[in-house]
Amino acid sequence: MTNHRFKVSSTYENEKGSFKVLEIQGEWMLAEWDDGGQLKTKVGLQEKIQERLEREALQPKTGGTRKTPDWMGRSFNGLQAADFQDGVTGTHWRSREQLGGAVAKLIDAREPMNSWSIYRRPEIHWAAISRYRAEKAWLVAKFFIRLDEESGTFGYYIERSNEKADSRVDWLNFLNWLANDDHVTWLHQTMQSQGMRIADPYGGANQAFRRTIEPNGKNWCVTFSKGRTEEIAITDLADYLRKVPDKHWLNLVIGHRLAAEDLVSQGTGVASTIAACFTTLAPVYENRNP
Repeated sequence: MTNHRFKVSSTYENEKGSFKVLEIQGEWMLAEWDDGGQLKTKVGLQEKIQERLEREALQPKTGGTRKTPDWMGRSFNGLQAADFQDGVTGTHWRSREQLGGAVAKLIDAREPMNSWSIYRRPEIHWAAISRYRAEKAWLVAKFFIRLDEESGTFGYYIERSNEKADSRVDWLNFLNWLANDDHVTWLHQTMQSQGMRIADPYGGANQAFRRTIEPNGKNWCVTFSKGRTEEIAITDLADYLRKVPDKHWLNLVIGHRLAAEDLVSQGTGVASTIAACFTTLAPVYENRNP
């Protein structure tokens, strides 16, 4: 079978989570999941599963609520303490049967949203299906969660590649949205009332944005990695971000960083907490008026 989407060494997503295609031989392929489990399966069968998942995710809204498959989120019982690690060994929270699907059901957005667990990384992305598949996933805006050993960071996520040949369409759309005084003022007020911040979810010496930005009264307060602070005017945020040198890759999340114990204590309700954050920030993602 040659008329299919699968490529060796590429990763894909189904109900169980993210898997990598190790080899394709005729009508058969070998897939590997994050936990090391492997499955030899027919290419045609997996293609049908991918098509079904896409059809289900695109089902229209009925009565103001988007119809989503019953299986999405059905196995999610809340985040567990063991999920908070720098890896994914022994974890299952990222799949569409778990947190990925549970949150996707609850996001109130104009376009159908779905989730993608990131292969062997403690992350989930949520995005409009048409946008996530139309471009390289790391170049488009999305919603995001990442767990580490102490906390979870989630919110609106935007990346800017350090390769000038890569697309910067969503990055430039984000900056243009921020350049509107009404938009950025709304964002400042929203972040201030909900305790959000702007930060790099990864950190590290090779990242372009080793600082955080938080609303502070009538300004933005920028705190650098070594503790130095400065303030910038609310309406200067777009220009400030434009000036961040593009020598290194830039990652930004607008949202929350909550302690592991806080997220675990919410049980299944953590899906509502995360989805509410995404819904609040939908105007940023969709580049529209709040």
